[in-house]
Amino acid sequence: MLSGPAELPPVEGPVTLAPDGADPVAPAPAPADEAPTAARPASPPPDIDTLPPPSLGMGELLGPLFKTMLMLAIVVGIAYLTLHKGLGKLVARQNLGRRVKVIERVGLDPRRALFLVEVDGRQLLLGAGEGGVVLLKEMAPEPQARPVTFAATLEAQQRPETT
Repeated sequence: MLSGPAELPPVEGPVTLAPDGADPVAPAPAPADEAPTAARPASPPPDIDTLPPPSLGMGELLGPLFKTMLMLAIVVGIAYLTLHKGLGKLVARQNLGRRVKVIERVGLDPRRALFLVEVDGRQLLLGAGEGGVVLLKEMAPEPQARPVTFAATLEAQQRPETT
């Protein structure tokens, strides 16, 4: 009994006949080191207007870097002048003509602090905390001491102590 042709599994790629001409044979797979030879459509070359400009090298990077460093130096200089020169004059102007001046504040913890306050020439030590502000002591104003210099400190250290 003869039956129809046997169904063969589908084969990708060109089919060649076996040397005896009877059975079709699938093509041998390409070796791994060879690139496939399938024809790919060639992509069109990029438009000249869409290409980035050619790189100029280190000069292209150094210009913006120097500009950034210059602007940073200007900002730091303005901050320095404001904090060290202008802020002291601003505080002095604010205290000019006032009867009450806060001379010093010492924080004891986040909720309590000591304040040395000058009111009409008198110095008061105040304690501030959760219970309010309390007068701790009236202080005698310090006499104006001359500024301590390195030379004065060195001279005081070299003098022999008399006991």
